Amino acid sequence: MTAIAAFASGALIGSAIFSPRRYRFWWKWSHGVFAGSLVVILAINGAFGIIGIGIAHAFSWHPWQQSWANGVSFALLGLAVVRVRLPGVDVDEPESSVHALNIIMRWTIALLDDVADNQIRKSLATLRDSEMRELVAYLLAAEVIPDEHLDSQDRAAEVDKMSRADTRLLGGDSAAWAEMLGWSVLQTRQRLLVIDRVR
Repeated sequence: MTAIAAFASGALIGSAIFSPRRYRFWWKWSHGVFAGSLVVILAINGAFGIIGIGIAHAFSWHPWQQSWANGVSFALLGLAVVRVRLPGVDVDEPESSVHALNIIMRWTIALLDDVADNQIRKSLATLRDSEMRELVAYLLAAEVIPDEHLDSQDRAAEVDKMSRADTRLLGGDSAAWAEMLGWSVLQTRQRLLVIDRVR
C-alpha cells in the first residue's frame, strides 16, 4: 500500500509542475505524441515517489501510522530530493538512475515542444494574407497589448513591428508574410496559446 501511494502521489504531484495551460497547449499542438508522453511523465514522477521510499527507509523515517500517509510523505520527499539539490545528497550523478530518469523527462518535454512548434508552423502556414493579418491583429489585441509582463516600450515595439509588416504585406511584400508567420509562431509557442480557429 505504501509503494502504491508513493507512486500514485509522485505521479500526480510531480506532474503538477506543469500548469493546466501547458497541458492544454500540448494536447492541442502535440496531439499525436501527447498520450505516450503523458504516460512517461507520470511514470517518471511516480518513480521519483518510489525513490522517496528508499531515502526514508535509509533514515528510518516513518512519520505516520497509516501506510498511505507515509506513501504520500515519501513521494513528497522523493520529489523534493530530485528537484531541489539538497546539500550532501547527490542523487543525480551521471551514473545514477535518477540522472537517467531526468534525461528521459527532459527528452519527452523537448519532444512535446518540438512537435508543437512544427504543428503550429504547419497550421499557420496555410493562412492567406487576410487571415494572417487577422491573426496578428488578434494576437496583438488579446495577448501582447494586455500583457502586464511587458513594459510599455516593448509593447509599442511589438505593435510597431507588426504594423510595419502589415503595411508591407498590403503592398505585396511576401517577406512581410514570412515575418508575420514567424512572429505568430513565436507568440503562440511562448504564450502557450490554443488558437482553435486555425485549421
